[in-house]
Amino acid sequence: MPFGRLPEDLRPVLLLCLRKTYWHKHERADNWIVLFYFQTPPSPHGPPDGNSAAAGLLDADGRESDVWLYDLTRGATSRLTFDPQGDGTPLWSPDGTRIVFGSNRNGTGVIDLYEKLASGAGEEQVLFKSASAKFATSWSRDGQFILVEYWVPQSKGAVWVLNMSGNHEAKPLLQSTAFNQGSGQFSPNAHFIAYTSDESGRMEVYVQRFPLSSDKWQISTGGGLQPLWRGDGKEIFFITEDKKLMAVDLRTEGKFESGIPHELFQGSMKTGLGYSYAATADGQRFLMSAPLDAPARAPMTIVLNWTTSLKKP
Repeated sequence: MPFGRLPEDLRPVLLLCLRKTYWHKHERADNWIVLFYFQTPPSPHGPPDGNSAAAGLLDADGRESDVWLYDLTRGATSRLTFDPQGDGTPLWSPDGTRIVFGSNRNGTGVIDLYEKLASGAGEEQVLFKSASAKFATSWSRDGQFILVEYWVPQSKGAVWVLNMSGNHEAKPLLQSTAFNQGSGQFSPNAHFIAYTSDESGRMEVYVQRFPLSSDKWQISTGGGLQPLWRGDGKEIFFITEDKKLMAVDLRTEGKFESGIPHELFQGSMKTGLGYSYAATADGQRFLMSAPLDAPARAPMTIVLNWTTSLKKP
C-alpha cells in the first residue's frame, strides 16, 4: 500500500476532514485537549518519555508523506524526512534516540524499512529491504528485535521478526496462507506478543509467548484492532471496528490470565495502515488522530501549556 495520495474513488472520507491530535485522560473521559490541527490524518507513535510523538503526514499537496516529530510539551514541530517519495509509519527505538520508518523511495513502489536518528542528524540507513510491503510495529525494550507487519503479494498478512544485531536478519514469526495476522506488539518484558488475526472470520486480538510456544490466548471478544501493552504489562488496549478504545486486565506472572474487555471511551480513530493512537507507559493518556467538524482549509493551531488543563479541579 503506498503512502501517497489515494484515488478519489478510494480515498477514505476522513482524509477530507481536519484531524485533531489530543491526549485523553484515562480517568476523565470527558476531557479532550486539542494540541495540533492537521490538514491530513497523522498516524501517531510516542516514545518512552511520553512528551513527544512521531507521525507520518501527507505533504501540503497531498501527494506523498513525510515523518514529522511533535514536542507535546512545547507545541513545537520538526520535519524528520525530506525524500520526495512517501515516508511514514514511524516507530521509536526504546531509548528514544532512533526512528524506524517505512518508505517507497526505492523506485519499485514497495515499502521498505529505514532508520534515522531522532535528532535528524545524518542520513537514513536501509534496515530491511525485500520485494514485499512492510512496516514496523513494535521494538522490544532490550532493543534486540523489531516486529514487522509483512505483506506478501497475493497472499495473507503476516508478522515477521527483525533481528537488530548482526546483518539484520528477518524471518517469519506468524504466517499463514489461510488468514491474516498483523499488528504485532512486544510485551514490556518481551516474553509475550500481542497481535491481530482474522482466523475466526474477523479480526481479534491474541497473545502468544515469545519465543513462540503452543500457548495462545484470545484477548478481544467482539473484534479487535491495533493492540498496545501498558508499560507494566498488566493491561492491553485495542480498538474496535466501531472506534471504541477498549482495555483488558492481564496477569502474566505464572499462569497467564486475561480479564473481560471493557470500554474506556468512544473515539473516532481511523483504521488502516499503521496505528491511529499511542498510549503513555502508565496507560493514563492516549494520543490519537480523529476527525474535526471544521473546514478543510483551517490553519494549524497549537495549544501551549496544555498540561495544565489535565489537572483535576
